[in-house]
Amino acid sequence: MAKIFGVVKDFNDNILRNADVYVKDRDGNNIYEAKTNENGYYEIEIKEKNNFSIFIVKDYAVNYLEYLGTNISIIKDIELNAKIGGLEIYGLNCFRIKGAYPSLSIYFRPMSLLRYKNLDENTRSDLEKDNIKITINDEKVKILYVNKVKEYLPEDNLDGYLVQVSLPNNTKYEDYNKIEVEVYDKETKEKGMALTFWKDL
Repeated sequence: MAKIFGVVKDFNDNILRNADVYVKDRDGNNIYEAKTNENGYYEIEIKEKNNFSIFIVKDYAVNYLEYLGTNISIIKDIELNAKIGGLEIYGLNCFRIKGAYPSLSIYFRPMSLLRYKNLDENTRSDLEKDNIKITINDEKVKILYVNKVKEYLPEDNLDGYLVQVSLPNNTKYEDYNKIEVEVYDKETKEKGMALTFWKDL
C-alpha cells in the first residue's frame, strides 16, 4: 500500500480548504475520497497500483474548474501538489513518434470558466508557446511547436492542442514519467493545470 498526498492551492498561492479529492478507477467510479484540511493538505492511502485518476475540485463552475491527473500507477508514495483556477485541461495524452525528431507529443483541450459563464460559443482558449508550461519529472522542458487542431464531435468541433516538447536527457522510456501541463489564457487571465504519467510502451 502506498499513498498520494499534497497541498491544493489556487494560482495566487492561496491555500484551498475543504477541496474535494476523488480517486477514480478506469471506469470513472470513485474508489477513494478525501477533503483538504485547514492547511490545504490531503492524503489518501491507495491499494490499487495501476491506471487510476485523481480529480481535485472546489466550488466547481462557480469559482474554479478542476485539476485532473490521469494514468497514475503507484509503486511508492507520490506527492501531487495541485493548483486549480478558471481553466480546465482535459483529454491529456502523451506519445512519442518513433523515427522522428527526439521529442514528446502532448495533446490536450483547455476549457475556460469565464468564457462558459459569458455564454461564449467557444469556451476554448487561444494558446501560444508563451502561454504553456510543461514539466517532465519536475524539469521544465522546451516547447518546440504548438499546433491548434480541430477534434470532431457530431454537434460541433472542439479545439485541441498538440504540443511538441523536448525530452530531458535522463528520460527513461520504460519508466512512468510525470508530465505536468500548465496553461494561461491571456485574454481572460485564467490558469489551469493537469497531470498525466507517460510510459513508452
